[in-house]
Amino acid sequence: MAKESKRRVVVAALSAAMLLVLCSLPFWDDKASKVAVAAYGRGPLGLPWQLLHLLLALLLSLPLPAFWFNALLVWQRARGKGVVLTGPLSWLFHYRRLRRDPEVAPPLRVFTAIAAGYLLVAVLWVVYTAYLGI
Repeated sequence: MAKESKRRVVVAALSAAMLLVLCSLPFWDDKASKVAVAAYGRGPLGLPWQLLHLLLALLLSLPLPAFWFNALLVWQRARGKGVVLTGPLSWLFHYRRLRRDPEVAPPLRVFTAIAAGYLLVAVLWVVYTAYLGI
């Protein structure tokens, strides 16, 4: 039970840090601000671009607690099975083995689905900004 509460604290901290970065980036980085204005426009949907950016950052941050919780759970359970996950390549290398394990497979499925969703959003953002010529 202590590991569960510690994991929840780590998940909350990681999610809050990611939300803070996502929300604040255009406000302290001049280049990010120019990209945001070019992508959103001056007043999209009748809102200031800053408010729209905060709403989109909040929307993108909603799955973060589940993402981090399942990532840590997979890492912990894989470690218990003798699989050391140190980075993205080790996750890919051991993915088949972990997918077959009934204890690791459920959080691995959730983690993979959320990661694929974020990857899709990133690709769509790159295509959209390239279309705008940013």
